[in-house]
Amino acid sequence: MSRNHLLSALGAVLALGAAAGPAVAQSPAVTFVYPPGGQAGTKASVSLGGSNMQGATSVLVSGQGVQATITNSTNGGALAVDLTLAPNAN
Repeated sequence: MSRNHLLSALGAVLALGAAAGPAVAQSPAVTFVYPPGGQAGTKASVSLGGSNMQGATSVLVSGQGVQATITNSTNGGALAVDLTLAPNAN
């Protein structure tokens, strides 16, 4: 899986599930992923940058063979995520 392909997969359909907040809470927004990918068949740690991400409980990734696990969601401007990339991830 190429870096650009993974970045597209993450950016295209990235949605964050956040803990319940006030009725006027703003939606999370992701503006970048760094580094922009990883090698198929490995694990990679990435940072999702953006806003309103504190308290996020899940990350949805488009495509197949990529699982995302949040490792730190205390910073509203960055979300630490571990990716598990299957050998046939796409």
